[in-house]
Amino acid sequence: MAKKKLGALEIPPHHTTLSDWKGKDPDFAAEVEFADRKYVERLEAECDRRAVEGVRRLKFNKAGFPFTDPDTGEAYEERHYSDNLFNVPAQGQSAGEVPRAA
Repeated sequence: MAKKKLGALEIPPHHTTLSDWKGKDPDFAAEVEFADRKYVERLEAECDRRAVEGVRRLKFNKAGFPFTDPDTGEAYEERHYSDNLFNVPAQGQSAGEVPRAA
């Protein structure tokens, strides 16, 4: 709830306000487009990383203690991969089309 206490500092501008600002200020519009492209690039890179390298997940017993690998004595982990993450760029999320919250 800390964000509510900070007030307007934590509330992003409404999308129509951003559209107005972009229409009135070409420099602002260019910066927003650049930021959008960077955002999409980071999302695509993370999707690729998770699909190729997987996500590390530790395994725990019923008591909540991590299982240990008998060979190394380290916490036992599994890698989870997602083929679906390769599809994200193909679904129109690249080329500057940034998903917007409704």
